[in-house]
Amino acid sequence: MVDKWTKERCERHFIEDPEGVSIRGLATLSGRSKATIQKWSQEGDWQFKRSEFQKTLTEVSREKTIERISDLLSERNEKLLRRHFEAADQILQIVELRSAEERHRIMEIKRSVEAGKTPRSELLKAVQSINPNHIGKLAESLERLVRLQREAAGLIYYQDLNVSIDALQRAGYVVMERSQFAEVVGEEAHILEAS
Repeated sequence: MVDKWTKERCERHFIEDPEGVSIRGLATLSGRSKATIQKWSQEGDWQFKRSEFQKTLTEVSREKTIERISDLLSERNEKLLRRHFEAADQILQIVELRSAEERHRIMEIKRSVEAGKTPRSELLKAVQSINPNHIGKLAESLERLVRLQREAAGLIYYQDLNVSIDALQRAGYVVMERSQFAEVVGEEAHILEAS
C-alpha cells in the first residue's frame, strides 16, 4: 500500500515536476484518487501555478545564461584590452628607442665637433640626414598609439560624448539624463491633465 501524500505535497509535485506529471499520474504516485487530485488542482489553481513556476524557471535560466555570456564577454574584452595596452607599450618603446638612437647619434657628433675632432659640416650633414618622413612616421605612430590606448580605455567615447553635450548646450538645448527627462515629462503631463 502506498502512503497517501498530503495536499501540499501533491500540489508541490504537480507544480514543480520537470516532466509535467498529469492528474492521473499524480493520483497513482500519491495514493489519492483522481477525483481528489482534480478537486485540489481546481481549488488551488495548480495549472496556473505550474505555468507561472515554469515561466519563472525559464526567466531564471535566461538570466543565468545572459550572466554567463556577459561574464565570458567581459573576460574576453579584458584580455583584448590587456593585449591592446601591451601592443601599445611595445610600439611606444620602439618609438622611444628610435628617437633615442637618433638623438644619441646627433649628440655624439655634436660633442665631437665641440671637442674639435670633427668638422662642423659633419654635424650639419647628420642633422640634414634625418629623414623628415621618418620623423613624420614616428609622430604618426605616437598619435595612433595614444588613440589606441584611449579607445581601449573607453576614453574616446566619453570625450566625444562630452564634446557633443557641450555643443548642444552652446546651441541652447538642455541636456539631461534619462531619469531627469522622465521626471520633467511626468510633471508636465500632470500639469496638462490638471488643466
